[in-house]
Formats: sequence, structure tokens, C-alpha cells
Amino acid sequence: MARPVSPIRALSSCSDLDASAFEGDLTLDITNSLGGFADPANSGQTVHGVVTGGLGDDAFWSSVGVASTSATNSDTIDGGAGNNRLILVDGDISGDANISNIQTLELRNQAVATDVHNVDFDAFDAALTSVVMRDEDADAAAATFNLNDVGAALAADGWCCSTR
Repeated sequence: MARPVSPIRALSSCSDLDASAFEGDLTLDITNSLGGFADPANSGQTVHGVVTGGLGDDAFWSSVGVASTSATNSDTIDGGAGNNRLILVDGDISGDANISNIQTLELRNQAVATDVHNVDFDAFDAALTSVVMRDEDADAAAATFNLNDVGAALAADGWCCSTR
């Protein structure tokens, strides 16, 4: 009898994930769907992943950045319905990335060679209402989060906290 493949394991071998019909709450590691890949069907040109969340309150984890090659070729994350979180561990977000229907962004600094992370909020739609920044590594160096192109509404109302 064949065992079913978990969504997390299935995601490790594909760039796109569509869970739009899933009615529960998802918790997914989308690391292997982000960052850009050489497309063997297109002479090795870079292709980016598309992740679509479900109908519940979803949490998307990644240990790589949300990237773009150009304004029209970028990682895309659509959180779908519900109250959704993107938890980014040691990664950057490109302004040309396409992120929608994510209400909370969690930026986490862990064990990396540099404690500097760059986020361009041009990548987000107006659904983003809070940002959490955490320095979770054990070194004595403080993490730096460069937050670029923050919209007026998010700057006025959306900052949640910065914790260690």
C-alpha cells in the first residue's frame, strides 16, 4: 500500500504549490519553491515559484529569500483567504517579488554569516498589517533589518515588535 506524500515533502521537488482549495490551516516550508531555478525546459533560464495558500489561517516558512529576476519574473506568494503569516529565516525580500494576502511578516535572524537582512515592502500588497523582527542567534552582534519602501499605513499602524 502506497503512503501518501505530505505537502511539505511534495514541495521539495516542485516550484509551484496551489493549495487554494484546501479548507484547513496550512503550515508549510516553502523554501524549495523560492529563490529562482534554472528551467531545463527553457535553456536554463531562471524561473520562480508560485505559492498559493488555502482558505484557512496559513503559515509559510522559508529559509531563503523571496527573489526576482525582473519585474515580470519573480517569486509569487498569495496567502489566500484567512489570516496568513510569512516567516522568513535569514532571507531578504526583493521589491519585484509578488506577495499578497499575507497579514503578518516575521523576520528572523539566526545562524548566518551576516546579520544584515533587506526587505523591500514594494513586494507586498495592502493586506500586510504587522511586522515582527527577531534576532534569534547566539552571537553578541545585533541583527540589522533594512526596511525599504515602507508604506504610510504600515509605518503608522503596523509595527508589532522587535525582540531578541
